[in-house]
Amino acid sequence: MAMVVFAQRNTRRAGNQALVVSAVTAFALAAAAVPFATEAAPGPPVKEESGPVSPSAEAAADRPTPSKTPSSEAPSPSASPSASPSPLVVELVQLDPRGDDFHWAMAEPARFTKKQLAELDDAERGDEWVRGHSGVAVDSEQIKIVLRGAHPEPVTIIGMRARSTCREPLTGTLLTSPNAGDSPLSPIAFDLDRPNPEAASIAKDEFGNPVTDADWYVKMTGQYFRKRSITLDRGERAVFQVYAQTRRHYCEFTIEASTLVDGAVIRTRIDRKGEPFTVTASASPKDYSGYREVYFGGIASPKGWRLGRPTRSGDWLMPVTSRG
Repeated sequence: MAMVVFAQRNTRRAGNQALVVSAVTAFALAAAAVPFATEAAPGPPVKEESGPVSPSAEAAADRPTPSKTPSSEAPSPSASPSASPSPLVVELVQLDPRGDDFHWAMAEPARFTKKQLAELDDAERGDEWVRGHSGVAVDSEQIKIVLRGAHPEPVTIIGMRARSTCREPLTGTLLTSPNAGDSPLSPIAFDLDRPNPEAASIAKDEFGNPVTDADWYVKMTGQYFRKRSITLDRGERAVFQVYAQTRRHYCEFTIEASTLVDGAVIRTRIDRKGEPFTVTASASPKDYSGYREVYFGGIASPKGWRLGRPTRSGDWLMPVTSRG
């Protein structure tokens, strides 16, 4: 399968120190919005229910199961749907902007016109332009989620898990725009190279910034909800900054929050307007040889987005900047 990728490589984090104050401020605001208990309550018996949280989620819950071939067997009685209101409301799901520092991939090779590349150059939100052309974030997707308590009594979030379906990374087109980069605050992460992973905590440095490895993946430090829970009164909000990352696959996933209410565990689905979130690993982490087309922007192409130059070895060179 052919594929197009937009990629952007980070250089050194020259701007990290300038971002310390904003990162600490963001951490303080997020901490104030999310009250934590030190220990999770003992595990109650799980009651499989689904709480309607949005029109898309309600539609999915109400969708009938395909009927089987008629038989003489008497149908087994089905459980009555719960009349209780959803304990959580998904108030915001926002794909965070990647700024000028990003990698994007597409499933098919793409030949963009000069007009389209000029649109990308002029776009206030380049990530929105790329998503509108079927682009998928490479390595990590960053999502901001705001949940609000919607039950007369306090409800406790005791877990969060990604429900994922994964396959080989996308290899059609790459868009890369190198930049200095920054380190946004991210309280939880999902390792999508594991099946249906639970939310993980993230290691932070002395300034509150996530610790990353040489490939810019955040460092995870165990299950986030193993020794903590989040309790919300009615109308109270919890804000999550999520990293969903993969080193080996293209993944489609939703997020499932488990809430303890009235002695039962209710699971709430979080998605993107009824559709799954997406993220893909790099097809060739050390070079660009895994892609059919590669476009360069940022410091790699100061005069704007340009198609790279293929080599005999299959790699791609940055475009030659014309003099003028």
